[in-house]
Amino acid sequence: MGRRRGYGSTVVRTLASSATQSVAHSVGRSLRQVEPVVADTALAVVLAVLGIADLARPLAAGSGIRAADALGYALVVGLCAPLILRRRAPQLTVVLVMAAAAVLSVAGYRQSPVGLPVVVSLFTLGRLRDLRRSAPVLVLVIAVLALSYVVSREPISVQDLGSVILFTVAAWWLGASIRRRRAEATRQAIAAERLRIARELHDVVAHSMSVVAVQSGVAAHVMNTRPEQAKAALEVIAATSRTALDELRRLLDVLRPDGEPAGSLAPAPGLDRVSELADQLTDAGMPVRLRVEGEPGELPIGLELTACRIVQEALTNAFKHAGQGASADVLIAHRDGRVTVEVVDDGGGSPAPQPPGASAGLAGMRERVALFGGTMEAGPRNGGGWRVSASLPLNGVAGGVAGEAPR
Repeated sequence: MGRRRGYGSTVVRTLASSATQSVAHSVGRSLRQVEPVVADTALAVVLAVLGIADLARPLAAGSGIRAADALGYALVVGLCAPLILRRRAPQLTVVLVMAAAAVLSVAGYRQSPVGLPVVVSLFTLGRLRDLRRSAPVLVLVIAVLALSYVVSREPISVQDLGSVILFTVAAWWLGASIRRRRAEATRQAIAAERLRIARELHDVVAHSMSVVAVQSGVAAHVMNTRPEQAKAALEVIAATSRTALDELRRLLDVLRPDGEPAGSLAPAPGLDRVSELADQLTDAGMPVRLRVEGEPGELPIGLELTACRIVQEALTNAFKHAGQGASADVLIAHRDGRVTVEVVDDGGGSPAPQPPGASAGLAGMRERVALFGGTMEAGPRNGGGWRVSASLPLNGVAGGVAGEAPR
């Protein structure tokens, strides 16, 4: 019988605990749904009421503390009202709260209403701002607290002042700790998501390439004897490739920074696009003369894309800085196992305003050129204008890049 009663009491405690957790979860969810400004306003009102009630407590005879009056109540309201802004402007909130707290202390009122608003404002500061922005404010708060307690009419010992400062720092530290933990959790979540995407990319590529390798081998083996089977294998390769490309684009879109335009499945631009770009700039008022030397042959896609981007960036900079009325010459040479591109402008027009970082794109090409073991030069010409030249070996490996003068 006793065991049954024990079992029954355990069930009751379990049900009560579950009910308590359920109520707490519901209350927490309801509070999270409240608008922040409404919650902060309610907090400010509650603290103001508590502060006014504390200020109005009877004073001991001969304490030397100023009795509560309209000015004191107004200062308590001014002490708590800035908390309405605590999430939108935490530094300003701390400054306003400390200003009201200092006036309360200097005027000789009871100092106990100061504590909670200062703690709340510092906790919010530590939680919402990094160390570089919040630490100077904390130092200012400690200095104001020490000064206000020194000049206050309310007697306080050094130990009590140390306790107040320690409690104040603890409130800021608690908020900063929560901020660091949340930032770390966010970084871990991002890293985990990127790892998951990388695994998905590996699975997609590995599976698709395996299918392509097997089917291409089948097609090559039966091409002459069983053309229908070879055709079916090629159709499987085409379908697998399309599916893999669609999946890769979907996964890479997840990694694309906000605001970056979505990519397309169109072929990467090559050197055949240079003539189109030259025509566009000629129509815009900067004549571009294109000359091609040698036979292009079969170029690696990455190398051809790099050469095209260098020409594009150089012509864009020429149009920006040399302006209308200038002209440019573009040379694309295929010889000695290298692709050489050269863009020269005469700088003869009215220069357009130069935006900050206008040459950043050209500077970014240095890494691509080095990847192919090439060299690049960019700088002013004798007699005016600008010259950009890059030489890319067809079978190059990582190499150096010549110096580049700022434009």
